[in-house]
This record gives sequence, C-alpha cells and structure tokens, in this order.
Amino acid sequence: MNQKEVQFRELIEENQNRFYRICRVYAYKASDLDDLYQEVLIQIWQSLDKFREEAALNTFIYRIAINTALNFNKKQKKNKIQSLETIPNTLLKTENDSKEEISDEMIIELYQQIQNLKEEEKSLILLHLEGLSYQEMASVTGYSVNLVGVKLNRIKKRLAKKLKNYTK
Repeated sequence: MNQKEVQFRELIEENQNRFYRICRVYAYKASDLDDLYQEVLIQIWQSLDKFREEAALNTFIYRIAINTALNFNKKQKKNKIQSLETIPNTLLKTENDSKEEISDEMIIELYQQIQNLKEEEKSLILLHLEGLSYQEMASVTGYSVNLVGVKLNRIKKRLAKKLKNYTK
C-alpha cells in the first residue's frame, strides 16, 4: 500500500460516522445515503493529492464532504422524502451526545429540522455538531469567524424553538 492509500484508510476509519452524519442531512431518501457516502469517499480520494496543508486536513475533508453533499442535494432535491427513521441512530449521534440526555426521537426530530434549513445553515450546524471551532468552521465555509458566530446563534435559536417539545 502506498502512502496515499494508508492516509485515505486512516481518514475513513477516523471519520466514517462524521461523513455519514453529513450525508444523512443531505440525502433525503434513505436509499440515497450510501450513494452520497460513496461519492464523498470518491471525492476525498481524488482530492488528497491536492491537499497543500494550508489548512488542517480535517478542515479540508469537511469542505469536500459538504461540497459533495451540496452538489448531490441539488440533483436529488426534487425527490425530497423525510426518512430518518430508517437510519441507525448510532450514525445520527455525535461523540458529544449523551445517551441519557438525548432521546432517539429528539435526534430524529433535530435532523429532520436540520434538513429543512437553507444549505449554508445545514453546513454550519453540522460543523458545530461535530465540535469544530468557529475558526475551523470559517475555514470550511469561507465566512469570517464573526459571521459564523452570528449565523450559528441564529440557527440554534430557530432550532431550539422548533425542538421545545423535546426539552425538559
């Protein structure tokens, strides 16, 4: 195995669930999830040679994953069907989620609400759920750090209103 193959395998092992969560928000049908996931992997593989280390590798692959999902989403938007119930919940939860504090129903509702956001808002909230800093989110999205903060706070307020039935 060459160095690129080793690097690619390590990236996939470390980020598989992250990629699935990104794909889950942009794939409106459960049957499209695997197609989008494969497309993300193909795009990452094809782009590894272009990585110039001007940003962190995670920032680079997040940008690829989100851009691939956005392009896929544009093609599939006319077939929009909400079907999160068919996706294993382990792929929906982030590493920061506590099983005791967040019910499966709340996670499903959260991802359904995220699907209803504008494309740029989806990207920001997904990056936030993955635990990226505002600086990292700015690198991925091309926004300023301040704009990331403003947009993210607005998104969180809107989501909180929609999810108020699930909070204690």
